[in-house]
Amino acid sequence: MMRLQALPICRILLAGLLLAPFHAAFAQSTPAQSTPVQATGNPPAQLNPPAQLRQAAAPAKAPDPVTPAITFADLVRRVQNEGHESAIAGYISQFLGIGGSHDYADMPPVLAHAMDDVNTRRVIYVTDEASDVVFTIKSDGAQILYFANHTGVLQEAGRITTKGRFGSQDYHSIPKKTAGAAFDAEKQFWMNKLSSMKVRERDNTD
Repeated sequence: MMRLQALPICRILLAGLLLAPFHAAFAQSTPAQSTPVQATGNPPAQLNPPAQLRQAAAPAKAPDPVTPAITFADLVRRVQNEGHESAIAGYISQFLGIGGSHDYADMPPVLAHAMDDVNTRRVIYVTDEASDVVFTIKSDGAQILYFANHTGVLQEAGRITTKGRFGSQDYHSIPKKTAGAAFDAEKQFWMNKLSSMKVRERDNTD
C-alpha cells in the first residue's frame, strides 16, 4: 500500500528535474525591468560656444561708406568750374597783396569765381587769372582773411574790423605761424564740403 502511494511522488520529482533547464533558459531570455529614474525638473545644461564661434556666427556689419577725398588742386578746379562769377573787392586785394602790391590805393576788384557757405558765413574765391585762393569768414563785425597761392601755400592772413559811424575798416595782419593751424582747418573745411557734395551728386545721378 505504501509502495503504491510513493509512485505519484516520484513522478512529480522526475517531472521537476526534466523541466528545470527550461525554467533557467526562460529566466535568462526575459529582459530585466529597469527602475524608472525620477526627473529632477532641471533642464539639461547648455554648452556655451567659444567667443570666437559666437563672433563668427554674428552677422557682419556693413562698412561705413567712404567719402572720397579731394586734393587742394581739386578744390581750386571745382570752384573755378562750378562756382558763381564774382570778384574780390579792391580793398581786400590791397590788404592781402594780391597782384604783388600793398600800396595800390585804387586797386580794382579782382575777377574770380566763388562758392558760399551761408550757414557759417564763409566764402572761397579763386581768381580767374592766377588761380590764387582767398578764404573769408565773417563774424561779429570782423572778417578773417586767408590768401594762398594755387598750390595751397599760405601767403597772407589778416583781420578786417569795421568801426565808427562811417564804417572805417582797419586791417591787422596775422603772422603766418600764428595763422597756420586755422588756415589748414579752413582748407579742410572746404575740401570736406566739396567732397560730400561730390558724393551727393554722384548718388543722385546713379
